[in-house]
Amino acid sequence: MPLLPRTREAQMAYLSIVACLALSVASMFNLLKELLPPMFAGAPVVVAGMILAKYLDYQPAGKAVGCPADALPGLKFIEGRKEAALGKQNSFQPGRAYAVVFTRADPASHKALRRAETVRQHCKQLEGIHFLVVCLALPEEVKKFKQMVWSNVSLRNGFGLFPSDKDSKSLTLPLASDGDGQAEKNFVDKYDIEALPHAYVIGSDGMIAWHGPLSSNQFIDAITRALEEVENSGVKRD
Repeated sequence: MPLLPRTREAQMAYLSIVACLALSVASMFNLLKELLPPMFAGAPVVVAGMILAKYLDYQPAGKAVGCPADALPGLKFIEGRKEAALGKQNSFQPGRAYAVVFTRADPASHKALRRAETVRQHCKQLEGIHFLVVCLALPEEVKKFKQMVWSNVSLRNGFGLFPSDKDSKSLTLPLASDGDGQAEKNFVDKYDIEALPHAYVIGSDGMIAWHGPLSSNQFIDAITRALEEVENSGVKRD
């Protein structure tokens, strides 16, 4: 089950939805178990489990949704400046969609960078989305962080999801340091984000379309919706 939203109002709304869904599932189970033959008595449980698994991933919209995405003028790029496709003062350009991940440069955040790279590879065939990982640390610390993340990755690469060690130097995932702390102020402190890593999806209108944990299925769903908006925006991209 995902973490509950931060605000009490959002928590109550979230729990109300889950409670209503649970009651509906229980009622359906009690009704169907009387109607189905004994050999199919477990079918409602399976169906109910699938429904709950889908909806328990639901998270109410974060408080930043609908707000304009601030520029990131203080970023120090470690790699991928061109691929990030930011405008002047590292602003988010109209007609483009962005997926931005904010993380610490510590061992606990290693999976975040690999997860972001996996999602980027998944969306690579889709045009119009630009990924960026912003580490809330000094450039020297971010460089060490990147090296630690990709060292010995091949030992955990049983399913071929992540690049091997020999590919680490050719990674194209844009990576930047929050050199002056402005990124943390504009995207973490401003919206009371308490848990990192945290992902944002910026729409073609420059507004925050979604934000939440990278592990949520809603991350990719939000990227898909943002790309649809890019196609419908009519803004000519370079």
